[in-house]
Amino acid sequence: MAVPDRDVETFLADERFSKVFTYPPDPAQGRPNALRISYADYGYRNTENPNVEKVFLFFGPLLGSRMLHIAKDALAKEYGVRIINADRPGFGDTPDVDAEGRLAFWRKALFALLQHLQIRHVHLGAQSAGTVYAVDFILHYPEMLYSHNAYLAIGAPWIHPSHSRIWYMSVTNALPRFLLVQVDKLASLFSVVSAPILETSFGLTSALGTWFATQPAGDDASTAVDPAVAFAEALDPKLADFIYAMPVHGISNESIVLMKKTQGTSGWADWVDYDVLVPRLKTAMAENGQCLVVDCFLVRQTP
Repeated sequence: MAVPDRDVETFLADERFSKVFTYPPDPAQGRPNALRISYADYGYRNTENPNVEKVFLFFGPLLGSRMLHIAKDALAKEYGVRIINADRPGFGDTPDVDAEGRLAFWRKALFALLQHLQIRHVHLGAQSAGTVYAVDFILHYPEMLYSHNAYLAIGAPWIHPSHSRIWYMSVTNALPRFLLVQVDKLASLFSVVSAPILETSFGLTSALGTWFATQPAGDDASTAVDPAVAFAEALDPKLADFIYAMPVHGISNESIVLMKKTQGTSGWADWVDYDVLVPRLKTAMAENGQCLVVDCFLVRQTP
């Protein structure tokens, strides 16, 4: 099923995918100037009754972009889901932030964005590197989760090489910090890495289906070519070009964070690693009278 290029270009130009939030200055927090944060806000909207919107805050993978899952726009509308996906520091129009303050900056910036959008509660989704940012956000802002059905979907969770012991990740982890600082130059030269990123979608369809345990309106088991699938396939190459036309230099500081090479700490933010975070998160959720449901989607191995 052929999809005209003009349809794809028109879709990419949709203003919902290229919004900007001005993060106010706060000298006390070391932020003397206002900062621009680019984000996408799409899917289902109900301006007359926003409370019926089910908000899904997404944390993308390394080299991810606010544009990563925009092909799920129609799907999200069918399920009544509003998706918020922001460019992390050093990607898109969001300015870069040093590795040492990156997690704290991002959790506070996202909280400010949600306040700006008058969003009171969210469900969360994370893919790969986004896992670290997502659980950090939940730990510090558990009140932002829905009180009756708090939910986190994780696709291909980020595991530090000291735990995963994957050989090529262990080699990367052995690299000194001064080499990790140069990672952005490689990413800019070899945009071929966009292919696996775009193809490792953790199955947002599965996440939404599990979350609501319902079928979208008009579900059909027909074997005919799905127009949504055809459109997504036509969108992917254009989407990769769009993403790499924007800044991606944040990958250097992001790599430093993910490999725990930040100065002055042995791990991630104030919780170091998942084994410390889990009991702290359990306590935080209990204090709010909440129970968090976590679905983990792993990469499927091909024979």
